[in-house]
Amino acid sequence: MMNKNIWLVLVSLVFSNVVCSQEKEIFVQKDLSSLVDHVITKTDTAIYKSEDYAHWKGYLDKPHPSVKTIETYFKTASEQYGVPLELLMIIGQVESNWVQIGPSIDRGWGIMHLVENDYCNTLTEASRLLGLDKQILKDNPKYNILGAAALLAHYAGGEQKNYASLEDWFKPVKKFTGLISEDLREMQAKRYFDQLKEGVTSKTLWDETIIIDPVENQIDQRISAGNKFVFPSQAKSSEYEFAISDLISCNYTVGRNYSVDTWVNHWIGTGTYAGAISWFHNCSAEASAHFVIRSSDGQITQTVSVYDTAWHCGVYGYPYNNSRSIGVEHEATIANPDLWYSFYMLNESARMSRYFCDIFYIPMTRSLPGIRGHNDMPGTSTSCPGSLPWERWMHFLTLSANTPGVNANDVAMPVSFDWSSDGGSSPQYRIQVSTSDSGWTKEDGFTSSTDESSTIRVNRNTAGNTNYTWTNSSPYPPQPNTTYYWTVRLFVDGMSSYYLKPRAFTTGASTSEYPDMVIMDMWTTPSNPVVGEAVDLYVKIKNVGDATATPISLDYKINNTTVGSDSSTSLAPGATQTTYFPGYVFSNAGTFDYCVYIDEVENEQNTLNNSYCINVTVEEAGGDEDIYLTDVSVTPETIYSGGEVTVYATMNYSGNQPDSALPDFTLAYYLSSDCSFSDNDIYLSDAIVGLGSDNPSHTVNETLTIPVNTSNGAYYILCVADADAGLNESDENNNVACVPITIENITSAIDDGFSKQIVLYPNPTSGIINIKPESGVSIRKVLIYDLNGRQLKVVEDKHLNGVDMSELSSGVYVLKVIGQKQQTAVFRIKKK
Repeated sequence: MMNKNIWLVLVSLVFSNVVCSQEKEIFVQKDLSSLVDHVITKTDTAIYKSEDYAHWKGYLDKPHPSVKTIETYFKTASEQYGVPLELLMIIGQVESNWVQIGPSIDRGWGIMHLVENDYCNTLTEASRLLGLDKQILKDNPKYNILGAAALLAHYAGGEQKNYASLEDWFKPVKKFTGLISEDLREMQAKRYFDQLKEGVTSKTLWDETIIIDPVENQIDQRISAGNKFVFPSQAKSSEYEFAISDLISCNYTVGRNYSVDTWVNHWIGTGTYAGAISWFHNCSAEASAHFVIRSSDGQITQTVSVYDTAWHCGVYGYPYNNSRSIGVEHEATIANPDLWYSFYMLNESARMSRYFCDIFYIPMTRSLPGIRGHNDMPGTSTSCPGSLPWERWMHFLTLSANTPGVNANDVAMPVSFDWSSDGGSSPQYRIQVSTSDSGWTKEDGFTSSTDESSTIRVNRNTAGNTNYTWTNSSPYPPQPNTTYYWTVRLFVDGMSSYYLKPRAFTTGASTSEYPDMVIMDMWTTPSNPVVGEAVDLYVKIKNVGDATATPISLDYKINNTTVGSDSSTSLAPGATQTTYFPGYVFSNAGTFDYCVYIDEVENEQNTLNNSYCINVTVEEAGGDEDIYLTDVSVTPETIYSGGEVTVYATMNYSGNQPDSALPDFTLAYYLSSDCSFSDNDIYLSDAIVGLGSDNPSHTVNETLTIPVNTSNGAYYILCVADADAGLNESDENNNVACVPITIENITSAIDDGFSKQIVLYPNPTSGIINIKPESGVSIRKVLIYDLNGRQLKVVEDKHLNGVDMSELSSGVYVLKVIGQKQQTAVFRIKKK
């Protein structure tokens, strides 16, 4: 026997009947006895048979191929059957996290989840295609993957030769999922493609890391408009509005013979969210749960009414286990226990539990009646729910955002917020209220900053208080008839902080109408003045109240000394006004406080936001500082419209001030028809650069996108240093540098007749693309571009009949063919 926590690496030389050469296969083994013994001695008889656990133990006890070896299995299968490598890899990761194990909840086997159940038998289909016994596909990951690839190619059939994009595989992938309904098959296939967009970094049971790079795709265009799992608003549960209704017709008992007083958490164990839903629809399964929750985003599907009895924790001799409880399956598995730490799944699970605890008066404590795991129910002997992080889940359960409620309307102002939590040890809370629900994260809420702004209207640490009142005297007071989003953070000693999922509310009409003057913005022109220069002091004010402000007067102050004033008769609710004091002259250099004070207007209730200050840095006149550019270049020098170029430039500083004493400088990029900067030039992008005597030069490389509607011709990329005029320079004439580029519009001058006279094959290709023109047509030049517009290869000959793409990596390319008479044709080529 191997000692605990000691790795065993087994290296063997095997001969593969797929690749006619010897290759090393590396196997890894780890002492998983604590996990395996836990599983094998405690069986989840509600869903799994006892022999299923023996299978799990057998697979986890023996050496398992390493991640690197499994990658070679995927590559071999992809090459032999022409199925995209990334597609095979992502299916295996979503289904099993690359663990050869089985059976799953819906009787799926191996890394690729080949199923053998009452409604689908992809395992037998795949074994027949390979000419192997199906037990080999159950036990051997190499042939499990090879069988899956063979099956996908079989489902693609004769259409495979016409597949030009990853999305073309959607239909075969749907069938491959082996699920019971078209909606479920489509939803699971979409999940593979969606996960591929994001990429994967996942730890295996053997502490290796699976890395799958993101691959962009447009799979949403292939989804049926009526799919309730993809468009859940079409099938909302009548019992819980955040769940999809997909009620089963069997595997449950109508009604209950005991009052509901218990909530039971489960894990799927092996398999997926879609697989669990599919299995519960199978009338021979004799198992079900009221709800199933997805790990990736917390999506919930209801399969049994809470007023009926699901078959999820029943045990002989304990007839009320099922009758008294609501059961929930979570998408966490033995192969990927880290799924239990999905914030979205835990948050949605706890929120739903809290909702039904309120309805059925279930105690929100770890007790019976109360909150239970499956293995806590009387008479059970099961590993379920595995390694559920109970402390974290209970904090989610008890941290409840109470008022305003979800999507509450006509909320009175001032707005009163309250929330509740068991608190744990020395709880601390922060409330955030935003005008937008974008950018929210579980770690930072709407922002990691502690400041308030015109978007983040409330951002307050309430210490241990579980309530807050948003009043009209706040820097950003609530406005009538406005939708806001609010969230609360809980931080408890020994636990990382997290925010609740935000909820929306809409304020009602203001019961009292008052004006409220605020300062929206302040600036000077010029922004960095010099001694003796005439400076205009600007301010933008707004009436954020709901009554007209009258009269309005304000003072301009420099270092608390009034230097000017302004006035106006009135300002309507919601209106803004920009005014300025002209020609102020600073007599010496330094940093000054520029402040504006608005006098209290008639009936104004909140004057705390009537003043504001900014710092103005004044420099000595005629300084000897300078910003200039060197080493400017661009690649590629020829590009087609809509493509990308990378510009390299070094911005330099000459002077005596350190970086910390200077502002950041802007390096702007423009597309121009000449080397002179003008208002007609097209802005492309900019970069922010810090410079100073202690940091005199900085090299920047910026990727720029050429506008797609740019005509063919010769152009220049202009680099403009200190574009915001942040420095009073000794030489303002050396801030612009240019580099020439040639732009081609790849679709311009395409000759449709010429295109029809040319045949390219094979497509996709693994190397040579043959070019076959009609009789009398000659090819002079072929150019190959990537999808970013970079020219990768040019081949010229008097009589071209092909081009070699073998040195290019797998992907999609644009091939431009030019005839002897300058005719042009463009083709899309896939390189395998």
